[in-house]
Amino acid sequence: VEGKFNDAQAASISITDLSGREVFTNKLTENKTIIHRNGLSSGFYNYKITENNKVIKAGKLTFE
Repeated sequence: VEGKFNDAQAASISITDLSGREVFTNKLTENKTIIHRNGLSSGFYNYKITENNKVIKAGKLTFE
């Protein structure tokens, strides 16, 4: 996941499964973050990047 954040200290990513259950969350401290599956099943997920409690990017992920 890559992006430009005005305040990386206040940015975070959240990944949810299709039922809406949060399966991953992490603070973003760099403009580039690598997400390791670590036990997440193959399938479809939604992600949301927030900065200062405002959604700045959202989308879908597929893990194979």
